[in-house]
Amino acid sequence: MRIFSLVKALILAVPAYFIWNYLAPIYWPQAPAQYLDVPYWHIAGVFALIQIVKMVIFPSHRFWRHRHFAHYGRFGCGRPFGRRGYWTQRYRHQ
Repeated sequence: MRIFSLVKALILAVPAYFIWNYLAPIYWPQAPAQYLDVPYWHIAGVFALIQIVKMVIFPSHRFWRHRHFAHYGRFGCGRPFGRRGYWTQRYRHQ
């Protein structure tokens, strides 16, 4: 699933490329030439880098659902799905 976010970044870079290269010479003519005509792969690289940083900062929630200590916690039951019981002083309720 993570590869789809990188593919999405490459697809979203296409309109950004055309919009930037069309509007930059109109609204920022004083900018250096390298910023007025940016290659596609530079924009696609920035979009992909943003997606990679997002994947590092906000990892998938699937990882956190299957944490191992939940099997032994107060509300854990050892089963990833199904009804979970609760613990009291002496025994575990189902």
